[in-house]
Amino acid sequence: MLIKFPSVSILHPHRNSVEQLSSKVLKHFTLNSINHFYGILHHLVSQIPIEMQLTTVFTILAAAASVTSAWEFTGYRDQSYKGGVIIYRSGNGLVNNLCVDIITNDNKMSSFKWYRGINIGCSFKLFNGHGCKGTKLASSTGNWNVPAISAANNDKASSLWVDCL
Repeated sequence: MLIKFPSVSILHPHRNSVEQLSSKVLKHFTLNSINHFYGILHHLVSQIPIEMQLTTVFTILAAAASVTSAWEFTGYRDQSYKGGVIIYRSGNGLVNNLCVDIITNDNKMSSFKWYRGINIGCSFKLFNGHGCKGTKLASSTGNWNVPAISAANNDKASSLWVDCL
């Protein structure tokens, strides 16, 4: 059985602990699932006629790919990833030009983590204006953990832009 987890958005300070726990559960589920995936795949494929095995393998791989997040962005109120999560977004890698305004926690981000899966062509940008306009504060095409946003850009993020090729 495959389980798909939806994207989560955190814009409310009192829900942080629940949302952080959900994120940790998703990561744990994904990592543990990979360990068992090949055994299950082998068992399933060995039960069907040889002429159908290739099609079945591709179908299972496509379905499994939808379970994991291709990218994740987590913004924190304080430096060193403390003070609670003010924004969390994740996606499957099929997003093209997603712009998200940080409304409730506008101008309060002091650290962040950006994760992009292997072989996923996703990038992000942070802007000081809503609608992904204004000055670009940060951007990356690779994984990037920033425990302290520079003094010049601290507490200035107002929108997040994500693009996947």
